[in-house]
Amino acid sequence: MIFDSVRFGEIEVDDDSCIEFIGPILGFEHHQKFVLLDEPEVRPLQWLQSADDPTLCLPVIEPYLLVPEYDIEVPDHEVEALELARAEDACILCIVVLAKDSDEVRMNLCAPIVINLCSRTAKQVVLSGSEQPIQFRFRDETAAMDMVGKEAVGASA
Repeated sequence: MIFDSVRFGEIEVDDDSCIEFIGPILGFEHHQKFVLLDEPEVRPLQWLQSADDPTLCLPVIEPYLLVPEYDIEVPDHEVEALELARAEDACILCIVVLAKDSDEVRMNLCAPIVINLCSRTAKQVVLSGSEQPIQFRFRDETAAMDMVGKEAVGASA
């Protein structure tokens, strides 16, 4: 499959690497097919690039890398919808946002993206009743910027 990306230009990926969202990403309800892209110079940040919209490229990160104590329980009905047989078949990502009017970096820990690595299906799961913050702000913004790359995040927020 070949598609365009404003951030990466023309991209060619195997059809098997596409991720099909079985439930929408909040705010992006009409986008269902994505590819997870790696850019070595901004690791551990990754990019969730829409295969249908070249302008939609969301910075994502495994929340455990920045919040080691992050612990969630995906509701049973979401596990069933994603057909997750084992916890190790899941990849948990959070969308990273750089505020347009400041250097504040944050992510929503209450609505992670859960990807079934075996079936390549995904869903943003809203954790109702969770103690996780909706707007997790990095305490040390300088360290956060160094880790995720201010230019990288700023280019998509």
